[in-house]
Amino acid sequence: MLPTLFYMLEQSDHGTVTKIETNSEIWFAYRFMALGACIEGFKAIIRQVISIDATHLKAKTRGVLLVTVWKDGNEMIYPLTFGFAHSECTESWTWFLNQL
Repeated sequence: MLPTLFYMLEQSDHGTVTKIETNSEIWFAYRFMALGACIEGFKAIIRQVISIDATHLKAKTRGVLLVTVWKDGNEMIYPLTFGFAHSECTESWTWFLNQL
């Protein structure tokens, strides 16, 4: 269902960028999503610093949620991109930051 969700996001929110990478067993290895509205907001008010972080997911599928955010002109946290990976490791971060 995730490819369908990503397709619908790209169709309804122009400028949205998504990417799914699978491993050899056809399981999702990495997922990346940047909503078009967030990208446009970032282009309109670019700040010099983007923060990155990850949090471990406790659901049945486990893994980690990788996030980039920045502060807008009102000092409010503004999301930019989201990614999902199997673990927080150099390979996951490298893939995520290359998508960014």
